This record gives sequence, C-alpha cells and structure tokens, in this order.
Amino acid sequence: MAPPGSWELEHPPFKRVVAGSKRSGNRRRKSRPARYYPRIAGRDASQGLGSKLTKPKIDVTKHVLIPKHAKLGEKEKKELLETYNITLKELPKIMKDDPAIAHLDVKPGDIIKIIRDSPTAGKSVFYRVVTNA
Repeated sequence: MAPPGSWELEHPPFKRVVAGSKRSGNRRRKSRPARYYPRIAGRDASQGLGSKLTKPKIDVTKHVLIPKHAKLGEKEKKELLETYNITLKELPKIMKDDPAIAHLDVKPGDIIKIIRDSPTAGKSVFYRVVTNA
C-alpha cells in the first residue's frame, strides 16, 4: 500500500484542486469582472449593458385582462367627491407611471375611472387618484 499523500504527489493538478477546496471553506466567491462574461446582444460585455438593451414596447391597453381606464374631467371630479363626501386622500391610489394610464397624459391629483367587466354585476366602476410615489 502507498504512503498517505503519495497519490497527490504523482498528480499535481489534482493536489491543487483538493488543497484549494479545503482552504476555501464557506467563504463567498468574489464577483468576476465584466471581461469574463460573453458578448451580450452583439456588444462587448466589458463596455457594460448601458441603455442599449431595452424592453420591447407593448401596448397593455389592448390586453384582454386590462380594464378600461378613463381620466375624469374637473366637473366630474368635483361631482364624485361631493357625491361620496370624500377627499382625494381617501381614494385608492395609482402610480403616475402605471402602464395602463400611460396614454392618458395624467398628473398627480387627477382621478382615473376604471371600468371592469364583472360576471355578477355586469360592469364595476372603481376610482383611483394619481400619485407620484
């Protein structure tokens, strides 16, 4: 029988792998620089992704599951608030950059009327106030 460790002396590459794995323990692997990654979408990875890779533009308003969104005028907005005796702070909120209202040219404080199809009620109407955050 061979003495302990003699096999590693005959096969030096394996000795390095075994020794390296024992030393590394539970330490985290450091992230690699961009030069290690392959080309992405025809660009060299060392240049970074930048803004060259963008998502395709999809019109979400035409999707079956997106309900109809409409911006209320000032008169309708006033009538709504008086009818339900509420303020803008009491209404549910919707973000200004929500894809469903991107085509409406809204600003914070506007009210959006959302009309959803309902299997039991026919049509359900909901209101949201536009906010920045």
